[in-house]
Amino acid sequence: AEGRAVAGVTVLSAGAGPPPPYAVVVPPGRDGGGVVSASQKLVLSGEVESASPGTLRLRWAAEGLDLAGPSVLSESLDTRTLVLAPGALTPGASASFTLHASDEHGNASATVGTTAGVPPSGGALRVVPAFGSPALTQFELLSSGFASDRHPLEYRFSQVLPSGEEMQLADFSYSPVAEAAMLMRGRDGRNATVLVRARDMDGLVSLPVSLNVPLDWPAGMDSEGAGVAAAGVAAAAAAHVASGSPDRALAAVS
Repeated sequence: AEGRAVAGVTVLSAGAGPPPPYAVVVPPGRDGGGVVSASQKLVLSGEVESASPGTLRLRWAAEGLDLAGPSVLSESLDTRTLVLAPGALTPGASASFTLHASDEHGNASATVGTTAGVPPSGGALRVVPAFGSPALTQFELLSSGFASDRHPLEYRFSQVLPSGEEMQLADFSYSPVAEAAMLMRGRDGRNATVLVRARDMDGLVSLPVSLNVPLDWPAGMDSEGAGVAAAGVAAAAAAHVASGSPDRALAAVS
């Protein structure tokens, strides 16, 4: 048998005659770096070519993890895809996975290694000003204190809508600050719940850190102020309708 290296995996092939199977396992993790989150489902995908698909047989094997245990969500180990449950890998631990392929013309195998990374943890969220009016006040959201040894970190800010869905305020970027954020009233009809998540250089995302921001119309608002407020709310609702988010439009005017 002859060994060949393909994109970090080893493919074994036999001699002359019809070609043996060709197998590759797509490296998991951000940019195929092999670092995955221990708290998320892990999906490993194999790509196999065979000159005799009717005789093709597949089988997954692993080192560092028992594939006979409850951590495997796949119905079978004889398919191109292996699915592992969240928590299957211990944070900081490594494991390797091999997809074996065989047909009447020969054998092949492809192996990838994985390491269960530790996502950013902790973190704090501060909002300035501490309270304001829906669709009127421009808030500044500031994140700090996330612990990670895989810098630099990126930050994503969002608000929880009455429906329970999240409305993005600022997508992942290296800035720990979201400026000029306009908030809507939340599930309780008053407070807005804002969230921040941190993502490390391996693509691992922290649990959300949340903060409730009190919202109310300004006391003694006159008719002109009410008109301005209504126009702001209407503009926010119209923008959400135009983007295909009618539930968010409803939240803007509720």
